[in-house]
Amino acid sequence: MTVGSGLQVNTSFTLGAPNHGDIDVTLTSSNAAVLLSPDVNTAGTSQITIPVANGIQFVSYYVQGLEGQTGTVTATITVSAAGFTNGTGAMTVVQPALDLQGLPGTTTPLSAGNIVYARIG
Repeated sequence: MTVGSGLQVNTSFTLGAPNHGDIDVTLTSSNAAVLLSPDVNTAGTSQITIPVANGIQFVSYYVQGLEGQTGTVTATITVSAAGFTNGTGAMTVVQPALDLQGLPGTTTPLSAGNIVYARIG
């Protein structure tokens, strides 16, 4: 998965069994430029712990790209919990880009207005 520098993306992991009792799951990033957060509003860190209630298998979290990255930065995210085998996933942080959609090829001051969409990522 890829995220732009200064941006965040929602992702998830799945535990192998739902009847695990209440457990804490620890996520660790191998690179300080790839940050982890339990929710959309919390600043990311290199390691987080998420409490998971019994019966829950699917858990979401956020990966944030450290601001100011201009190259490609990769990291391995390790997910670990007591009673489970560790899982890993790859994350990449890249310089963000701007994408404009709906711009006309040509226009004049008398041309009709156009709806333009701007996306960053």
